[in-house]
Amino acid sequence: MKIHFIALALMFTTPSFSNIFDIQKRSEHDAERLHTGNFKLKIEAKTGNSEVEKYEGELTSIFHLGKHEIITAIDQSYGTKAKQVNTKEAMQHLRHRFRITELVNSEVFIQHAFNEQQRLLTRNVAGIGPRFDLFEDSYSAVFLGMAYLLEAERLGEGAFPDAGEKRSKQRLSSYLYFHHTFKKDLNVSLVMYYQPLLSEFKDYRILSELGWEFKILSALSFELSLETFRDSLPPDSVKKQDMEFKNTIKISF
Repeated sequence: MKIHFIALALMFTTPSFSNIFDIQKRSEHDAERLHTGNFKLKIEAKTGNSEVEKYEGELTSIFHLGKHEIITAIDQSYGTKAKQVNTKEAMQHLRHRFRITELVNSEVFIQHAFNEQQRLLTRNVAGIGPRFDLFEDSYSAVFLGMAYLLEAERLGEGAFPDAGEKRSKQRLSSYLYFHHTFKKDLNVSLVMYYQPLLSEFKDYRILSELGWEFKILSALSFELSLETFRDSLPPDSVKKQDMEFKNTIKISF
């Protein structure tokens, strides 16, 4: 099993939790191996004028069985500012991918998440749909996916008009993923998600993530990523847009 351990993460960020789980980049793997996985740990700490602590963990596991792929992923974040909790979120994702032809795959997935800062007490999601491998060789890949998405969520309590509200919605979830390797020293990836409500397209979510990975040594690389998320109709008091920029040193072993 190949494991990625994040030894150092330097972040400039606004509070971000996209509610859209990007599985595409994390599910890259060697199809000839039965199992691959990766683990990432990110730590941020500040003292002095700002007392900040933040911990983020990601664990992804991929099983490849002939035409079948089973992907599991767990994310968790916890942080404090001035000894007050300002980040508490988690997400678990399970996906089955089946190759029908060289062009077409089927995807079925379920997901659970919560985020106290976005007043999301719980969100459960289930989806099914096709993924099209538009182009893929040893250097580049382009994938297009579409899915029917059923979500059920419950908002947290508080002095808000929508406090404790339970919602059930049906969405279209579509994504476009691009990846390219330059001379095995530089990887560039771009993924874009669009999730409109089927009954009202004014209610939508958009996620875009642009990433660069620079290979320093065979087991050492430097990563940059920029993520932007927009929710057209978020819960009361929650901002419509988040942005996150990360610099990361990655050690692979």
